[in-house]
Amino acid sequence: MHQTEIVHQTEIVQPADFPTYFRADFASLVALAASITGDAIWAEDLAQEAMSRAHERWSEVSVLDKPGAWVRRVLINLALSRRRRAGREARALLRLAPRPQSTFDGEPASPVAAAVAALPARQRAVISLHYKEALTVAEIAEILELAPATIRTHLERARHTLRERLQSQRSDAPDISRPNSEVPQ
Repeated sequence: MHQTEIVHQTEIVQPADFPTYFRADFASLVALAASITGDAIWAEDLAQEAMSRAHERWSEVSVLDKPGAWVRRVLINLALSRRRRAGREARALLRLAPRPQSTFDGEPASPVAAAVAALPARQRAVISLHYKEALTVAEIAEILELAPATIRTHLERARHTLRERLQSQRSDAPDISRPNSEVPQ
C-alpha cells in the first residue's frame, strides 16, 4: 500500500506527513467520538485533541505500523474520560434540577442513541468501533489493547443489552394498529 493511499474506511491511513493524515482521518475520528459521546460538539473537540496529541508526537506516531490505531486509542481514552467527567457533572446537576436527555441539536435522543449512550464505557467504545468505523474484532482489539476474546464479549454483551432495551421500549409503546372505538373520530 502506498503511504498516502486509503484502501478502505476501516484500513487506517499511514501517510508520511501529518497534514495528509489529518485530512484523511479527521472526519472518521469525529464520527467515532460522536458515537461514543453522543455529542457532536464534544466529538469534534475530542478529535481535535487526539490529532493535536498525534501532531505533538508525530515523529514517534508516524513510524508505527498503524498510526490511526494509536490516534483512535487516544480518542477513546479522551472520550471515556470526558464521559466520566460529564457523568459526575450530570449527577451534580440532577441534584439541582433534572435535565431531559437530548442529542446534538437539542432534539430528543433516538431510542437507539439513548440505548447506546446507556451502555458501559467499554461496550460503547467497542460497538462504536465495530459499527461506526466498521472495524473487525482484531482491529478493535489492537486499538483498545485488549484480547480479541474480550472484544467479542463486550460486543456480544452490548448487542444483548441493546436488543433487550429496544424490545422493551417497543413493548411499552401503545398498539396503534387497532383503532380504539371510544376515541372520537
